[in-house]
Amino acid sequence: MFEENEKETAITIDNIQKAVDLYVKENIQFPMLSYDPLNRVNYYQLLQTHCLDAHFDIELYITNYDGLVTHIKHKKKSTGN
Repeated sequence: MFEENEKETAITIDNIQKAVDLYVKENIQFPMLSYDPLNRVNYYQLLQTHCLDAHFDIELYITNYDGLVTHIKHKKKSTGN
């Protein structure tokens, strides 16, 4: 749920979610760097594969739950130490 003043953020996330879904369908992997512990959406990969036509300034993350895109930064993955 978003507040009225966050309406544009919600629309942006929805558009990027569609691009991520298309990328996964075409590439069988998420558009993120394997060594990124935060699972940030990699806009470069989306742009290179023509799944997205513009870069956004908002930092988004791919959740561990069905690959959903969120603007909420989640905790780093444990390294097993």
